[in-house]
Amino acid sequence: MRRRWLVHIVLLFIIGTASAFLYWRPPSSGSAQALTSIQPAQVRQVALRWPDGRQIALAQQDSQWRMTAPWQAPADAFPVLRLLTVLSAVPRARLDASSPQRFGLQNPTAELTVDGLSFRFGDINAITQEQYLQFGNDIYAIELRHGAALPKDPAVLLRRRLLAPGEEPLAMELPGFRISKQDGRWQLHPASEAMGQEALQAFIDGWRHGIAARAEPRGNAPPIGTVTVQVKDHAPLRFGILARSPDVILARDDLGLAFRFSRDAGESLLVIKKYQ
Repeated sequence: MRRRWLVHIVLLFIIGTASAFLYWRPPSSGSAQALTSIQPAQVRQVALRWPDGRQIALAQQDSQWRMTAPWQAPADAFPVLRLLTVLSAVPRARLDASSPQRFGLQNPTAELTVDGLSFRFGDINAITQEQYLQFGNDIYAIELRHGAALPKDPAVLLRRRLLAPGEEPLAMELPGFRISKQDGRWQLHPASEAMGQEALQAFIDGWRHGIAARAEPRGNAPPIGTVTVQVKDHAPLRFGILARSPDVILARDDLGLAFRFSRDAGESLLVIKKYQ
Protein backbone atom coordinates (compact mmCIF):
# COMPACT_ATOMS: atom_id res chain seq x y z
CA MET A 1 0.00 0.00 0.00
CA ARG A 2 2.78 2.43 0.94
CA ARG A 3 4.58 1.70 -2.31
CA ARG A 4 1.41 2.45 -4.29
CA TRP A 5 1.07 5.82 -2.57
CA LEU A 6 4.67 6.67 -3.43
CA VAL A 7 3.99 5.83 -7.08
CA HIS A 8 0.94 8.10 -7.05
CA ILE A 9 2.93 10.95 -5.52
CA VAL A 10 5.64 10.60 -8.17
CA LEU A 11 3.05 10.54 -10.94
CA LEU A 12 1.37 13.66 -9.56
CA PHE A 13 4.72 15.45 -9.44
CA ILE A 14 5.47 14.53 -13.06
CA ILE A 15 2.03 15.67 -14.19
CA GLY A 16 2.35 18.94 -12.28
CA THR A 17 5.80 19.63 -13.71
CA ALA A 18 4.63 18.88 -17.25
CA SER A 19 1.59 21.11 -16.80
CA ALA A 20 3.74 23.98 -15.55
CA PHE A 21 6.09 23.52 -18.47
CA LEU A 22 3.24 23.70 -20.97
CA TYR A 23 1.71 26.72 -19.23
CA TRP A 24 4.86 28.77 -19.00
CA ARG A 25 6.42 27.71 -22.29
CA PRO A 26 3.82 27.23 -25.02
CA PRO A 27 4.91 25.59 -28.28
CA SER A 28 7.27 27.69 -30.37
CA SER A 29 6.33 29.06 -33.75
CA GLY A 30 8.47 30.08 -36.68
CA SER A 31 12.08 29.21 -37.49
CA ALA A 32 14.97 29.82 -35.12
CA GLN A 33 16.33 33.18 -36.21
CA ALA A 34 18.19 35.88 -34.33
CA LEU A 35 16.06 38.71 -32.97
CA THR A 36 17.93 41.25 -35.11
CA SER A 37 20.72 41.41 -37.67
CA ILE A 38 22.23 44.49 -36.02
CA GLN A 39 25.97 44.32 -35.32
CA PRO A 40 27.44 46.00 -32.21
CA ALA A 41 29.66 48.15 -34.44
CA GLN A 42 26.50 49.70 -35.90
CA VAL A 43 25.07 50.72 -32.52
CA ARG A 44 25.35 54.34 -31.44
CA GLN A 45 23.19 54.74 -28.31
CA VAL A 46 22.42 52.31 -25.48
CA ALA A 47 20.27 52.88 -22.39
CA LEU A 48 19.64 50.44 -19.54
CA ARG A 49 16.88 51.10 -16.99
CA TRP A 50 16.14 49.22 -13.79
CA PRO A 51 12.79 49.22 -11.91
CA ASP A 52 14.23 51.26 -9.03
CA GLY A 53 14.98 54.17 -11.37
CA ARG A 54 18.69 53.57 -11.93
CA GLN A 55 19.86 54.24 -15.47
CA ILE A 56 23.00 53.64 -17.49
CA ALA A 57 23.60 55.35 -20.84
CA LEU A 58 26.35 54.60 -23.35
CA ALA A 59 27.38 56.05 -26.69
CA GLN A 60 29.72 54.78 -29.38
CA GLN A 61 31.74 57.07 -31.63
CA ASP A 62 34.73 56.20 -33.79
CA SER A 63 34.63 52.62 -32.45
CA GLN A 64 35.08 53.88 -28.87
CA TRP A 65 32.47 53.41 -26.15
CA ARG A 66 31.77 56.10 -23.60
CA MET A 67 29.45 56.18 -20.59
CA THR A 68 27.25 59.27 -20.56
CA ALA A 69 25.18 58.43 -17.45
CA PRO A 70 25.37 58.20 -14.52
CA TRP A 71 28.96 59.40 -15.17
CA GLN A 72 30.89 60.83 -18.08
CA ALA A 73 33.80 58.43 -18.60
CA PRO A 74 35.34 55.98 -21.08
CA ALA A 75 33.64 52.59 -21.14
CA ASP A 76 35.18 49.15 -21.50
CA ALA A 77 34.14 47.57 -24.80
CA PHE A 78 34.05 43.98 -23.48
CA PRO A 79 31.18 44.29 -20.96
CA VAL A 80 29.34 46.58 -23.39
CA LEU A 81 29.52 43.93 -26.08
CA ARG A 82 28.27 41.37 -23.52
CA LEU A 83 25.08 43.32 -22.85
CA LEU A 84 24.55 43.71 -26.61
CA THR A 85 24.47 39.94 -27.16
CA VAL A 86 20.68 40.17 -26.96
CA LEU A 87 20.77 41.66 -30.47
CA SER A 88 21.81 38.28 -31.84
CA ALA A 89 19.83 36.16 -29.37
CA VAL A 90 18.11 33.18 -30.97
CA PRO A 91 14.75 32.67 -29.20
CA ARG A 92 13.92 29.19 -28.04
CA ALA A 93 10.22 29.93 -28.41
CA ARG A 94 7.78 32.65 -29.41
CA LEU A 95 5.06 32.94 -26.80
CA ASP A 96 1.50 34.18 -26.52
CA ALA A 97 1.82 37.98 -26.27
CA SER A 98 -1.79 38.65 -25.28
CA SER A 99 -1.03 38.51 -21.54
CA PRO A 100 2.38 40.08 -20.83
CA GLN A 101 1.70 40.01 -17.07
CA ARG A 102 1.81 36.23 -17.30
CA PHE A 103 5.53 36.49 -18.07
CA GLY A 104 6.39 39.28 -15.63
CA LEU A 105 6.50 41.88 -18.40
CA GLN A 106 3.90 44.26 -17.04
CA ASN A 107 6.65 45.46 -14.71
CA PRO A 108 9.87 44.25 -16.40
CA THR A 109 12.97 43.44 -14.38
CA ALA A 110 15.05 45.58 -16.77
CA GLU A 111 14.64 47.47 -20.04
CA LEU A 112 17.43 47.79 -22.58
CA THR A 113 17.08 50.31 -25.40
CA VAL A 114 19.45 50.05 -28.35
CA ASP A 115 19.16 52.84 -30.92
CA GLY A 116 15.46 53.15 -30.14
CA LEU A 117 14.72 49.41 -30.07
CA SER A 118 13.31 48.26 -26.72
CA PHE A 119 14.11 44.91 -25.07
CA ARG A 120 12.04 44.29 -21.93
CA PHE A 121 13.22 41.48 -19.66
CA GLY A 122 10.63 39.56 -17.65
CA ASP A 123 10.50 36.59 -15.29
CA ILE A 124 12.82 33.60 -15.32
CA ASN A 125 11.31 30.16 -15.85
CA ALA A 126 12.94 27.95 -13.23
CA ILE A 127 11.87 24.79 -15.07
CA THR A 128 13.17 25.60 -18.56
CA GLN A 129 16.00 27.88 -17.36
CA GLU A 130 14.93 30.62 -19.76
CA GLN A 131 14.00 34.27 -19.42
CA TYR A 132 11.04 35.98 -21.00
CA LEU A 133 11.74 38.90 -23.28
CA GLN A 134 9.43 41.34 -25.01
CA PHE A 135 10.79 42.75 -28.25
CA GLY A 136 8.39 44.85 -30.27
CA ASN A 137 4.95 43.24 -30.08
CA ASP A 138 6.29 39.75 -29.50
CA ILE A 139 7.35 37.79 -26.41
CA TYR A 140 10.10 35.22 -26.52
CA ALA A 141 11.91 32.73 -24.30
CA ILE A 142 15.67 33.33 -24.47
CA GLU A 143 18.81 32.02 -22.77
CA LEU A 144 19.52 33.31 -19.26
CA ARG A 145 22.95 34.64 -20.24
CA HIS A 146 21.47 37.63 -22.04
CA GLY A 147 19.74 38.96 -18.94
CA ALA A 148 22.73 38.04 -16.77
CA ALA A 149 24.91 40.33 -18.93
CA LEU A 150 22.99 43.44 -17.83
CA PRO A 151 25.12 45.13 -15.13
CA LYS A 152 23.41 46.57 -12.07
CA ASP A 153 26.63 48.33 -11.05
CA PRO A 154 27.57 50.96 -13.68
CA ALA A 155 31.21 50.80 -12.57
CA VAL A 156 31.43 47.38 -14.23
CA LEU A 157 31.24 49.17 -17.59
CA LEU A 158 34.02 51.68 -16.93
CA ARG A 159 37.33 51.33 -18.72
CA ARG A 160 39.90 49.87 -16.32
CA ARG A 161 43.05 50.55 -18.32
CA LEU A 162 45.32 53.32 -17.06
CA LEU A 163 46.35 54.33 -20.57
CA ALA A 164 44.33 54.15 -23.74
CA PRO A 165 45.76 52.51 -26.88
CA GLY A 166 48.01 55.06 -28.52
CA GLU A 167 48.98 56.76 -25.25
CA GLU A 168 52.61 55.64 -25.37
CA PRO A 169 54.73 56.92 -22.47
CA LEU A 170 57.74 59.05 -23.42
CA ALA A 171 58.68 60.05 -19.88
CA MET A 172 57.36 59.54 -16.36
CA GLU A 173 57.77 61.50 -13.15
CA LEU A 174 57.07 59.59 -9.93
CA PRO A 175 57.78 60.23 -6.25
CA GLY A 176 61.56 59.89 -5.91
CA PHE A 177 62.57 59.22 -9.51
CA ARG A 178 62.04 60.01 -13.19
CA ILE A 179 62.24 57.91 -16.36
CA SER A 180 62.75 59.32 -19.84
CA LYS A 181 63.62 57.94 -23.26
CA GLN A 182 66.78 59.16 -24.96
CA ASP A 183 68.10 57.79 -28.26
CA GLY A 184 65.75 54.82 -27.98
CA ARG A 185 66.86 53.83 -24.48
CA TRP A 186 65.21 54.41 -21.13
CA GLN A 187 67.12 56.51 -18.66
CA LEU A 188 66.52 56.49 -14.90
CA HIS A 189 67.10 59.64 -12.84
CA PRO A 190 68.78 59.37 -10.40
CA ALA A 191 70.77 56.68 -12.18
CA SER A 192 71.07 53.19 -10.73
CA GLU A 193 73.39 50.52 -12.11
CA ALA A 194 71.11 47.86 -10.62
CA MET A 195 68.28 48.85 -12.94
CA GLY A 196 68.99 47.89 -16.53
CA GLN A 197 66.88 48.33 -19.66
CA GLU A 198 64.88 45.18 -18.92
CA ALA A 199 63.72 46.49 -15.56
CA LEU A 200 62.88 49.93 -16.96
CA GLN A 201 61.03 48.50 -19.95
CA ALA A 202 59.06 46.12 -17.69
CA PHE A 203 58.07 49.08 -15.52
CA ILE A 204 56.88 51.11 -18.53
CA ASP A 205 55.00 48.09 -19.92
CA GLY A 206 53.23 47.76 -16.58
CA TRP A 207 51.77 51.19 -17.16
CA ARG A 208 51.06 50.61 -20.85
CA HIS A 209 49.10 47.44 -20.17
CA GLY A 210 47.97 48.06 -16.59
CA ILE A 211 44.36 47.01 -15.95
CA ALA A 212 42.83 47.81 -12.59
CA ALA A 213 40.69 45.40 -10.62
CA ARG A 214 38.04 48.13 -10.56
CA ALA A 215 37.45 51.63 -11.87
CA GLU A 216 35.14 54.09 -10.13
CA PRO A 217 34.45 57.86 -9.96
CA ARG A 218 37.38 59.70 -8.45
CA GLY A 219 35.67 61.38 -5.51
CA ASN A 220 37.28 64.20 -3.51
CA ALA A 221 40.07 62.39 -1.66
CA PRO A 222 43.32 64.43 -1.72
CA PRO A 223 46.34 62.71 -3.28
CA ILE A 224 49.31 61.62 -1.19
CA GLY A 225 51.55 61.77 -4.25
CA THR A 226 51.43 62.32 -8.01
CA VAL A 227 52.57 60.60 -11.17
CA THR A 228 52.99 62.55 -14.41
CA VAL A 229 53.11 60.67 -17.71
CA GLN A 230 54.24 62.42 -20.86
CA VAL A 231 52.79 60.81 -23.98
CA LYS A 232 53.11 61.53 -27.67
CA ASP A 233 50.74 64.12 -29.19
CA HIS A 234 48.92 64.67 -25.90
CA ALA A 235 49.12 66.93 -22.90
CA PRO A 236 50.86 65.32 -19.89
CA LEU A 237 48.63 62.91 -17.99
CA ARG A 238 48.41 63.41 -14.23
CA PHE A 239 47.64 60.59 -11.81
CA GLY A 240 47.02 61.20 -8.13
CA ILE A 241 48.11 58.49 -5.70
CA LEU A 242 45.11 58.26 -3.39
CA ALA A 243 46.17 55.24 -1.35
CA ARG A 244 48.90 52.61 -1.11
CA SER A 245 47.33 50.34 1.51
CA PRO A 246 45.39 48.08 1.75
CA ASP A 247 44.86 48.70 -1.98
CA VAL A 248 46.72 51.01 -4.31
CA ILE A 249 44.38 53.61 -5.82
CA LEU A 250 45.47 55.82 -8.71
CA ALA A 251 43.21 58.63 -9.92
CA ARG A 252 43.48 59.92 -13.48
CA ASP A 253 42.50 63.56 -13.31
CA ASP A 254 41.45 64.13 -16.94
CA LEU A 255 39.02 61.19 -16.81
CA GLY A 256 37.78 61.72 -13.27
CA LEU A 257 38.32 58.03 -12.56
CA ALA A 258 40.05 56.18 -9.74
CA PHE A 259 41.71 52.84 -10.53
CA ARG A 260 41.94 50.28 -7.74
CA PHE A 261 44.73 47.67 -7.71
CA SER A 262 45.75 45.01 -5.25
CA ARG A 263 48.72 46.13 -3.19
CA ASP A 264 51.26 44.00 -5.06
CA ALA A 265 49.98 44.94 -8.50
CA GLY A 266 49.73 48.62 -7.56
CA GLU A 267 53.19 48.82 -6.00
CA SER A 268 54.69 47.46 -9.23
CA LEU A 269 53.43 50.67 -10.87
CA LEU A 270 55.13 52.88 -8.30
CA VAL A 271 58.39 51.08 -7.55
CA ILE A 272 60.89 49.73 -10.09
CA LYS A 273 62.01 46.22 -9.28
CA LYS A 274 65.17 44.62 -10.54
CA TYR A 275 64.39 42.54 -13.60
CA GLN A 276 64.51 38.82 -12.84
